[in-house]
Amino acid sequence: MEKDKTNYVSKIGNNIPKDVKEYVLKRVKEGGKSVAEIAKEHGIGKTAVYKWLKEETGGSDPLVYKLQKEN
Repeated sequence: MEKDKTNYVSKIGNNIPKDVKEYVLKRVKEGGKSVAEIAKEHGIGKTAVYKWLKEETGGSDPLVYKLQKEN
């Protein structure tokens, strides 16, 4: 693995920095790539990204349901 690329999955039990979460969610909302692709690029599980989306929207955003169906 490259030194400058952070893989958060390998750091079990560590919290992912807030700025990383915000950036990942921003990319998901912009579209263009699937949640799975974006999560993989950042070394984060796609389940975590869906959890963040639900927490941010209170679980009522139709975007979350749509993204889950696409993956």
